[in-house]
Amino acid sequence: ISEPNRQVVHQQVGQLLLKNIPPNKREERIFDIVNQLNQGRELVKNQPERDELAELNLMAGRKAKASAAYQPALNYLQIGISMLDDPASHNWQRQYELMLALYVEAAEAAYLSARYKQVEQLVETALQCAKTLLDKVKIYEIKIQAYTTQNKLPEAVQTARQILKLLGIKFPKNPNKFHALVVLVKTKLTLIGKRIKDLNKLPEMTDPEKLATMRIMSRVAVAAYLGTPELFPLLVLKQVTLSIKYGNTALSGFAYAGYGLILCGVVGDIENGYQFGKLAEAERNSAQAV
Repeated sequence: ISEPNRQVVHQQVGQLLLKNIPPNKREERIFDIVNQLNQGRELVKNQPERDELAELNLMAGRKAKASAAYQPALNYLQIGISMLDDPASHNWQRQYELMLALYVEAAEAAYLSARYKQVEQLVETALQCAKTLLDKVKIYEIKIQAYTTQNKLPEAVQTARQILKLLGIKFPKNPNKFHALVVLVKTKLTLIGKRIKDLNKLPEMTDPEKLATMRIMSRVAVAAYLGTPELFPLLVLKQVTLSIKYGNTALSGFAYAGYGLILCGVVGDIENGYQFGKLAEAERNSAQAV
């Protein structure tokens, strides 16, 4: 079959599959559908059909990424973007949620594929077009992870500082032992009247911005520990304080373990440090159960 006719056949096969596979089975057969439609995508000129193909590639990209097939995932997501990425059509306004999802998923797939130049390009565009602070958080998370993986630790920490400042959290520019001591005292004051073993009974954290703050601090923890160790205890103690004030999250266990480490290794409070270690284990088991 000649190349032009081959594209027509692929498109027809893809449309038949799309028409005959029930919506509840579509994700199960998504690769069969999308692999056919993508080979005929140059023939798709109608914008609603291009939108649909972009959504199908998003579904395929997510499924491939979940299976650790990062390069195929990136390919699907880039095709999805190409179906919409026309400056003249203002798709960031017309299809904002779909465009954001495609760019975020593509940036993460590029990071997981070690394609860092593509990560930078995708992240830059997404940050320029993202409408809300919470939409930007996930993009910043990917940026922090990419810098950390490349051993660009100062850049990872600086990126985290930028988004945390927007979330209302500021850390000293040059943290030292005095800053850690002050925050440690504040944390102890927050814990007055509370039994350590009862902290796992705190309600679940629901505030979106506080959850975003917890995620960013967890993402940058490794870079801070290795590159700016004076900042690490401040991150841990802030996470502990947020957990106590706003409720536990799946990341609270890490914070409690870090606090236990500080109590044992720095303060010399072995018993309470051990109790916070047990609390961290309880939180981890609770998160795994969920």
